Amino acid sequence: MAVTETYYYKLREKDRALLRKPFGKVITRTDYIKKLVPAGAKVFAVGDRTSFELLKSGIKVQSFFYDCLEKRSKTEKDVANFLEDASGFEERTVKNPAGTVSRELLNAALDGMRKRLKVKVIGEEDLATLALFSVLEYGSIVAYGIPLEGMCVAEVNGRIRMVARELLHGP
Repeated sequence: MAVTETYYYKLREKDRALLRKPFGKVITRTDYIKKLVPAGAKVFAVGDRTSFELLKSGIKVQSFFYDCLEKRSKTEKDVANFLEDASGFEERTVKNPAGTVSRELLNAALDGMRKRLKVKVIGEEDLATLALFSVLEYGSIVAYGIPLEGMCVAEVNGRIRMVARELLHGP
């Protein structure tokens, strides 16, 4: 298990290739996500652009994670402002260094199942996908960005949960 006092998980070099493979269907048009979301499913978003596109298109997002960065550059001002101003969410700020899942981030994923959360991540939010996959109910939808490709939309199931938990807990 890759646990330290600060981190619940720290990305191992050998796991990087596995994380590059999408866990679900990659789409390039946000309107297509509505066809992929079963009625009544809770939707979770990871990433600034993904969160923005889902919220802007009217999809009811249960919780979203953002860091005001896209491809290691500051998010466009209108996108950042939109996310900061999104209403109907409890706000939370967590620290999560790159390549990790901090205990704060994991707790936000758990809390986000019960209440609508807007989670601003100081550091990097990318691995929030693993935290979400490992704790969400089957049938929940996780959408996350894949730079230069689009958005991945994945429905949490036994296979995805198993892979996420193996990564988080080690061999």
